[in-house]
Amino acid sequence: MKILVIFTGGTIGSKLHNGFISPDNSTGYELIDKFKQKNADVEFDTLNPYTVLSENLSAKELNILLDTVRKNVNAGYDGIIITHGTDTLMYSANAVCECVKNTTTPIVFVSSNYPLNEKKANGFINFKNAVLFISKKPSAKTYISYKNAGEDAKIHYAKNIVLHREADDRIYSNPEAATIRDSKVIINPEFVTDNDDGYDTTLLENPKILVVESYVENMYDYRNNVDAIIIRPYHSGTVNIESHKFQDFLKYYKDTPKILVNAMDNMPYESKRNLEKYGIIPVSSSFIPTYMKVWAMISRGQIIGNK
Repeated sequence: MKILVIFTGGTIGSKLHNGFISPDNSTGYELIDKFKQKNADVEFDTLNPYTVLSENLSAKELNILLDTVRKNVNAGYDGIIITHGTDTLMYSANAVCECVKNTTTPIVFVSSNYPLNEKKANGFINFKNAVLFISKKPSAKTYISYKNAGEDAKIHYAKNIVLHREADDRIYSNPEAATIRDSKVIINPEFVTDNDDGYDTTLLENPKILVVESYVENMYDYRNNVDAIIIRPYHSGTVNIESHKFQDFLKYYKDTPKILVNAMDNMPYESKRNLEKYGIIPVSSSFIPTYMKVWAMISRGQIIGNK
């Protein structure tokens, strides 16, 4: 089995120096060396197109990553592993879903909650499980390998991520692609295995996307030139549709596409009745997959609201 590993930095590619976590390009190779001590039958090629802490991610790095994936995704590898920081892990994974087309190779993002030289780091187990998953020849999708503390390790399909709890480094998706228990890969029968159907896309810098949070007494005092608006609701998928400030905001942007994320169909609150009246498009997907899809559509010149 032959796997390409793309190093991009992040905590998994960092060490603790003088009390601060900073990138160290040697850590990625240490990760592979440790794996090969017990798994000599796996061959790795490596690339390091850039190195950043993931909180410093921008369109520049995303486009470099996308170009690197495009050049290698159909080059005969059994899989591609991308090491990445956790802060913007889901952004990059969903960028690959939306902006790389006709992939024949499964791509698995791997991260670590702590630098690899710390005992509580989960980076190595996430890497090991990514290799195990690739060995099962999964469909050519973009995945995230991650083990929450005290739980079975999971393989998540990037578009299905529903929650990233930064406070305790936990990731959840619905449904997961697979569970890994005692080095055994258990494919979730509810997971659909069709291929991603993205478009080769270069992401625009500074996309004009306005993100609006829901909180009590939001002034909704936004008056910007934007191409799309994403509204993040309360946990039940609701917004304060009775707020005159919110209504004025919606009227001001009446010709701008407005998407409400996490709009759950099984929560029939009265406040959801007038969403369409104000031109709000409800979607069940969570914020990051929606944000990256909208960014990709704007970059392609597509009309928001169309597939």
